[in-house]
Amino acid sequence: MASVVEVLWFSRVLQGLGACAISVCVISGVRDSYSLAKASRIYSYLNGVICVIPALAPMLGGMLLAWWGWQSGFILMYAYAVIMAFVVILKLPETLPENTIKQKKLFSLARYKPILVNPKFRFHTGMVMLFMAIIIGYISMVSVQLMVVMKQSTFAFSLWFGANALVNIITSFSAPKIIDRIGRKQAIQISSLMALFAGVGLLMVQNSVEPLALMIPVFISSTGVGFVFAVSNAGALAPFGERAGTASALLGFFQMTGAAVIVALINVLPFTAMANFALVMCLPIIWLAFHSFSDQALFKLEETS
Repeated sequence: MASVVEVLWFSRVLQGLGACAISVCVISGVRDSYSLAKASRIYSYLNGVICVIPALAPMLGGMLLAWWGWQSGFILMYAYAVIMAFVVILKLPETLPENTIKQKKLFSLARYKPILVNPKFRFHTGMVMLFMAIIIGYISMVSVQLMVVMKQSTFAFSLWFGANALVNIITSFSAPKIIDRIGRKQAIQISSLMALFAGVGLLMVQNSVEPLALMIPVFISSTGVGFVFAVSNAGALAPFGERAGTASALLGFFQMTGAAVIVALINVLPFTAMANFALVMCLPIIWLAFHSFSDQALFKLEETS
């Protein structure tokens, strides 16, 4: 219905705000309803479902564009939103606990202080943010690397992009059972080492024009993403049963905005795109090492929680 681009921009902003609100509600709703162990499994499954989107969205969007024009994608999203709104109204129960702390002010910095000073929240949020930086770093450079530098066709690019989404899906749906066996602390340690290994490997082959030279490290780091998101999303929110929504919003802010800022700053460095991406992959192990040496009590808690 937009006749000028400004209306389209405004509508997209509203769409983004709605998506952010849904994300906060879903994440906090899981925290309200389940124990830490079960929440970890559910967050992993949610991540698997989310990873289906980048695999299917380009394909579906391309078909809609070819058959009915660019407006058809927005019409489909509108229809889906209306249907899901009715489903939520009729079927979704309220998960807000009775002991939830409610603020009279719509926005107050004071409500965030107890969350920010919590070491468990800081550690897990940092892990989520740094692994999200790997995802953003990958998305920001993969099209140029594959299609321009490595001369891959649009179809080949779609296959590689979809293959990584498939790796994420498989990891997310298998992570809960593996985490139950090895423990949450070990899952974070192994994932950080995998990201480091992928980053070092990428540095060694950064001048290669073979797609596998880029994608194998990406597959390895994406596997770590699935485990960390399962463990650390639940771990960050675990101490805040009475203010899960606020903690979820703060987690989401650092996850997306913090990760984007990190990638933007690293991309300013005078290195190749592959080298900068490899550096992003090495950040989680630094964060893990810092907390391993500075906060042993946190890791003892992680082993028993």
